[in-house]
Amino acid sequence: PAKSAVNAIFPAVAVPEGATKGTVSVSKDSLAIDDDFHFVISADQEVGVLIIEDDSPVPNQSFFIQGALRIGDRPHFRVDVRSLSRTTFGDLDKRALVILNDVPYPGGDLGKRLKEFVAEGGGLFIVMGDQSQASGWTGDGAELFPGKVGPAVERNAGNGVALATLQY
Repeated sequence: PAKSAVNAIFPAVAVPEGATKGTVSVSKDSLAIDDDFHFVISADQEVGVLIIEDDSPVPNQSFFIQGALRIGDRPHFRVDVRSLSRTTFGDLDKRALVILNDVPYPGGDLGKRLKEFVAEGGGLFIVMGDQSQASGWTGDGAELFPGKVGPAVERNAGNGVALATLQY
């Protein structure tokens, strides 16, 4: 019903080896963007994650992301890190999540394949930073990004940057 939540319980099914993508769709309403829920399940409970960094990343750029993913063991995360220029179509295979760590959205065929990956239920997590300029988020990247990319609103005394302000 409108303005309510309902739990849905599905019968157990055999899941093939590797990652299996699925979609749960609810009846169409006036907010079509949330009518389909995409997910990935795996029989071996290992989640493939690909972190894409700049070709010249800062030292230990993905250190904390990898550390956070290593904490969990149910499921276990299999994490690989690639530079943007060395990432290929095959690197997206058997992945449940791609993390763009302070890189512009990939152009060309890789950018199109990443858009297909998301449309098929793959996860995309975007980490914005000094290398993530608004000019790098056009075309397919702009369609996947949940908002418009702009400049930092306010630089803090340390390395942090405010991306937006909150008005109560």
